[in-house]
Amino acid sequence: TTANIGGKVTDEAGAVAGAPVIAVYVPTGTTYYGVTDVNGLYRLDGVTPGGPYSITVEMLGYRKVTVTDLNAALGTDTALDPPGGGPRSRGCSVHCRCG
Repeated sequence: TTANIGGKVTDEAGAVAGAPVIAVYVPTGTTYYGVTDVNGLYRLDGVTPGGPYSITVEMLGYRKVTVTDLNAALGTDTALDPPGGGPRSRGCSVHCRCG
């Protein structure tokens, strides 16, 4: 079976559209790519369950944000909120739902 990873990318003003989202399944180096929509939402379908994952969001004019040690556990939701705020930075919420 596979898992899905989704979330929302925001800055001080709200949603960040068009931000590239890269998830790396650390044990194998398998990489999954996505881009946020106009509401700052992204979804990566068909990822390998388990972990750890490293999720990176990087966009011109913003500080690079990386969330590490994310595990996509079957049937659970995981939320991580790394610190954001300030000029040229963003807050990133990563929510994981596996099934």
